Amino acid sequence: MLRIKIIADSTNDLSTELLAKNDIRRIPLPIILGDTGYRDGEDITPADVFRFASEGKGTPQTSAINVAEYGEIFQEELAKGAGAILHFVISSELSSCHQNATVAARDFDNVYPIDTMHLSTGGGWLVLYAADLVAQGLSAREIATKCEEKKQLISTSFVLDTLEYMRRGGRCSGFTALSAGLLNIKPCLAMRGGKLGVEKKYRGSLKKVIRQYLKDKLENQDDIDLSRAFITHTFYDDPSFIRETVEITKELAGFEEVLTTEAGCTVANHCGPKTLGVLFSYNSPHS
Repeated sequence: MLRIKIIADSTNDLSTELLAKNDIRRIPLPIILGDTGYRDGEDITPADVFRFASEGKGTPQTSAINVAEYGEIFQEELAKGAGAILHFVISSELSSCHQNATVAARDFDNVYPIDTMHLSTGGGWLVLYAADLVAQGLSAREIATKCEEKKQLISTSFVLDTLEYMRRGGRCSGFTALSAGLLNIKPCLAMRGGKLGVEKKYRGSLKKVIRQYLKDKLENQDDIDLSRAFITHTFYDDPSFIRETVEITKELAGFEEVLTTEAGCTVANHCGPKTLGVLFSYNSPHS
């Protein structure tokens, strides 16, 4: 049987342990602070992004991997003995990564770029789903087809403490961000059709809002795929609250596993500190 290699870009926010356990290669996206370029998760962290922004040095920028780089990555993995490659990228509505990977893949007959249409561990959920299918012995083409179907069922959302980072990135007005802060509004952003937009506006203290958000997403839902869920966050200094959210998630939905991951630079740059999301899949289409 041909060996299938899974490659995922860094925006999928999978931990080092999950990548190693499932033999997944992680490709870091470029992060630009001022005039200096970095590689997401390798020589820059979200803390660096937050520090750069808070010091008023400008807005951090993200960049796509180019066609030539993708071609080199694919060629390298095939030379190592991979019989086929599945490459998972951030939503094509948010980046040109999928477009560039698709162009590069035309030089090969066994490379499958997959547009997750998600961000963070919404895409990461799909990556681990593919790893499960590899273990079951499906072909790369069969897995790619199943992933195209499954991505329509994934729920990706986050609650933000502030809209300031959205404002800095030009994704909301200064008035909206200021009003949200004054009124203590905590927006919930969700992926719809590959785009990130406001799904709901909560009001109150952040931890209280997150507890309600988890209930809204998970309580009395009978069509959730219970194989796994992710809690992905930028609460880097509050592990006890993350443990609490994991327990709430388990109690509300009975997932077989709830994985916690820290969001990387892309989510941090869009959403800011003290952001948290529960990411999972349904079993059938869900509004």
